[in-house]
Amino acid sequence: MHKLYTVVFLFLTFSFARAQDLSNPCLRNRSFHVVVLGSSTSAGTGPSVPDSAWVNRYRKHLQSISPSNTVTNLAIGGTTTYHIMPDGFVQPPGRPATNPNNNISKAISLGADAIIINMPSNDAANGFTLQEQMSNFNLLAATAAAASIPVWITTTQPRNSLSAAGDQLQLDVRDSIFSRFGSYAVDFWNGIAAANNDILPQYNSGDGTHLNNAGHAVLVQRVISKNILSTIYDTLPQPDLAITDWQVLNPSACGDTLTLLRGLLSNYGTASTADIPVQLMVSDLSTGITNSLYDTLYGGTGSCLSDTFYFGINTSIAGTLQLQSVLQGSDTDPQNDSSNVLVYTSSGLPQLSVQHDTVCLNSAALLLAQASAGDTVVWYDQALGGSILAWGDSLLLSSVGQSQHFYAEAVRLPLHYTGSLAAAQSAATSWNGVMFNIIALDTLVIDSLGLEAGSTGTQGIRGYTRNGSYVGHENNAAAWTLWGNDTLQIPVANTRHSAYFGPKNLLPGDTLGVYLHMQQSGSTLRYRSVTQAQTYTNAHIQLVSGAGIAYTFGTVYSPRDWTGEVYYHYGFNPDGQCRSARVAVQAVLSTPQIALGNDTAIGSGETLQLDAGSNFVHYSWSNGDTTAVSLIDTSRYPPGTHLIWVNVQDVNGCEAADSIEVTVGAPVSLENASVQDFRIYPNPGNGIFTFSSSQGIAPQRIRIYDLSGREVFYRVQPQEGQWIDTGLPPALYILEFSRGPYPERHKWQVTE
Repeated sequence: MHKLYTVVFLFLTFSFARAQDLSNPCLRNRSFHVVVLGSSTSAGTGPSVPDSAWVNRYRKHLQSISPSNTVTNLAIGGTTTYHIMPDGFVQPPGRPATNPNNNISKAISLGADAIIINMPSNDAANGFTLQEQMSNFNLLAATAAAASIPVWITTTQPRNSLSAAGDQLQLDVRDSIFSRFGSYAVDFWNGIAAANNDILPQYNSGDGTHLNNAGHAVLVQRVISKNILSTIYDTLPQPDLAITDWQVLNPSACGDTLTLLRGLLSNYGTASTADIPVQLMVSDLSTGITNSLYDTLYGGTGSCLSDTFYFGINTSIAGTLQLQSVLQGSDTDPQNDSSNVLVYTSSGLPQLSVQHDTVCLNSAALLLAQASAGDTVVWYDQALGGSILAWGDSLLLSSVGQSQHFYAEAVRLPLHYTGSLAAAQSAATSWNGVMFNIIALDTLVIDSLGLEAGSTGTQGIRGYTRNGSYVGHENNAAAWTLWGNDTLQIPVANTRHSAYFGPKNLLPGDTLGVYLHMQQSGSTLRYRSVTQAQTYTNAHIQLVSGAGIAYTFGTVYSPRDWTGEVYYHYGFNPDGQCRSARVAVQAVLSTPQIALGNDTAIGSGETLQLDAGSNFVHYSWSNGDTTAVSLIDTSRYPPGTHLIWVNVQDVNGCEAADSIEVTVGAPVSLENASVQDFRIYPNPGNGIFTFSSSQGIAPQRIRIYDLSGREVFYRVQPQEGQWIDTGLPPALYILEFSRGPYPERHKWQVTE
């Protein structure tokens, strides 16, 4: 059957006011080489770890833009401006000679696209004058300019050991760099120096000369803010539009009624002012049918800027879609006008069909709901939120007193939350086995283990457990119980794979020792050497890792940090993996109504039609009629007062009844005809009644009939004022008092 995918779309855009390296699309498919010249600060002195040094941070930043970007660091401790002067430079007497392996000429020879020079304070510490330093900076910039390479010069930096004259020299050089190099000057002073020109305490590494991790974080942000790559990039001489990114923002295994697709449209060239049409092709792989959507980005886009557009499609129906976005119209390079193809597979949202139930007052109702295969039904008392009433295909209501709505939704199993906790993410060691502890902080079930195998091909792995820590039991095979075996296919060594040994239930506070080893003695698992046991914790589980073990409880290597992950599930999730919309299901109370009218009278030869209505499927009159209308005349009723009733039943089997007193004979007033001797109380009542007679004459017998005409109670010679317990259920009845040739009848309602 053809599947219809309802597709809606949005088209939203934004642009950047000026090109920034991180958001500049022109930089993503290019490679840039930045060379740093400097002294100990650029070489990485001061931070506690190399990754925190500003040059290394800047390298990481550039490679986040494009992995092919490189930063070469030629900085070495003790360097001054004289050390980095070009080859052939003749230094003044008493000044250092140039260093050909770390100078401006070396940077040029390496093919630098840009050069950063960072000379914090060594020149001032050596007594080099303002004029000397600025002359050197000018020559360095001119040398690079001759090779068409731009240079960024950082300002001086505070240094606690300098004299007042040294501080002033640093300030003068700082100001001269700002004045001479303008936007190519990088501020490494303000916000780092205190009012006394020393390093601010929060940035001091401890030696009064170098900056700590936090200080280098400030420096790298100052360099990043210069957007060096955007400055040196040569824009194409004409617009070149491309779709540079295409992804699903809210993927779901079950799909969604509004799955959002985001595309990034970029311009690698000069500004484009023409409207840009965009096409989305949605192909259903099960039917081969392709539908297309179109929208337009009006007004084009600027140079080296990106605009974001969105499409929304309905993936809630099971199936596999192939999605591709394409730019329409002319473009200088059509090769990059199509996005990559996304294949989106959805199992479909759970489907639900429901059946209402219509019942009589105080009867049971059975509401039904059918979910798609493999899904289950949850019943709620409210359309939103509310309490869960039942699970399964039906909701049984024992007694319905009024019409009500209940709500069913189909839920995709499993009905729990999932989580994971990873240990070491990098490994440098391979060994056959590993032991570690899993400590439960919540009630949960271990599902599987993720691990890295150091060997390729078909690899068998065995898992053991013990209740309690592995520590002290590393070589005691008797202390362990086999958890299970699994076989892994490892095409590439040192990649992540999952091993399944069966579920393992844990309660809060439980410690589970785990031993994993490869079934072949030469096969290995991955971990890293550490100086102490490593602990990893989240809200549900704790992982203490661990020890390396040679094949089958062999030599212990401890501590070791296992490279792996524990997958588990916990708690109760009534929404399951996904759910359908919540659908109202009705328990409808059928309340048939009938009204024969007021008591009346007819004269001799007159007729009366009593009409019970045409909306019923069964009629039972006290006179034996079974149609909607009963004819009352003197041929059927002798003179006197007659109580006539009818019982009806609708299509749902629900009953209603009514009665009327008709006086037959010579025309008399209804008031006189209705006068009777007996008074019944209470009426309505609870099945117990008594009576009184204005004439003081007790009846010979009492008969009680239901509205079908069936006698349900009989009593001989009842006494006035005596309580009579009939034991009858709630209904409308007819009481007949026999005292002479003409019995008297009265309506009597039992309500409880």
